[in-house]
Amino acid sequence: MTQKKKKLIFENLDIKEFLEVSVKQDKYMVGEVKDSLTLTIKDVPNGNFKFAADKLTANITIKQDERSAENLWSHISINNDSSKNIYQKDGVTFIKPGGYIGLNLQEDSGYNKINIRTTNLGTNEYADKISIPETVVSKDVVGKFYLSHKEGDATRTKEYDLPDTFKVDADAPVIDFC
Repeated sequence: MTQKKKKLIFENLDIKEFLEVSVKQDKYMVGEVKDSLTLTIKDVPNGNFKFAADKLTANITIKQDERSAENLWSHISINNDSSKNIYQKDGVTFIKPGGYIGLNLQEDSGYNKINIRTTNLGTNEYADKISIPETVVSKDVVGKFYLSHKEGDATRTKEYDLPDTFKVDADAPVIDFC
């Protein structure tokens, strides 16, 4: 009997009345979650069949998120209330030296922590915002980001380049009194 035929026979069985699969309510992190699926065999009416299982639980293996940088970044927004010295124009966010951009991570992202590292501003550590040192000249902000869980270091996305929508604006008008 072919695998396709076996699948068809199984799909034609009406077993919803007899079997139930439940998932343990838990925070699922990357790795294996032991006994997270449970099979329940309900009362089977008298008939010429019987359900038997060697084990009534199963494990779930969670793999690293493989969404694109664009998809992940779409779950991040600028928090104007926790930002300082920024302005936006034509889809670009400008930050003055000494300013910073606070970011929000939407609940539907699947994560609860933003990790951003700028690579051209003299800071090379991860933070949850983009901070601009006082001494930086006007330039594009270049860096990396990933999303993660505070509860588990292994549960994180790949590291991606920051979108090219952030710029340092260190230019200021000069008034000369002669």
